[in-house]
Amino acid sequence: ICGTRELAFVQGNAVGPIDEYMEGNFEQSWDGVCQLDTPGGIVYAIYRGGCYFKALDGADILATYADLPNQPPAIIGQRVGDGYALLSGPHIEMRGTDYARTLYKHRNYSYNYERRVADQMSPYDPENDSYWKKLLNELIEK
Repeated sequence: ICGTRELAFVQGNAVGPIDEYMEGNFEQSWDGVCQLDTPGGIVYAIYRGGCYFKALDGADILATYADLPNQPPAIIGQRVGDGYALLSGPHIEMRGTDYARTLYKHRNYSYNYERRVADQMSPYDPENDSYWKKLLNELIEK
């Protein structure tokens, strides 16, 4: 999708989906687990067909994809009027256990792959929770 958008909170582009996190081709699952490089260290997150950001003007880079070449921005933020906009390619609000509850078997040819995604992410749920809460608290303070 190219063009002007109503919710243009930042001057930049969102590029996705990111092939490296997908099961295979576009007809398979677009889900995966990504590594984020944050100020507090590496955090794992659920990826569901999201984006990375480029050509940012004035945006704060809050996390990058640690496991992609050139570590492109994964989470960005920018002051907008009296508020602060947070844009995220990965689903940082979703733990592995949350993701597992969204899975279904009926006619889901990617079920086994997605089950592995949930199992891969679940051990990192406590760190994911901590990062998500910390990020929300920082947003409240802005």
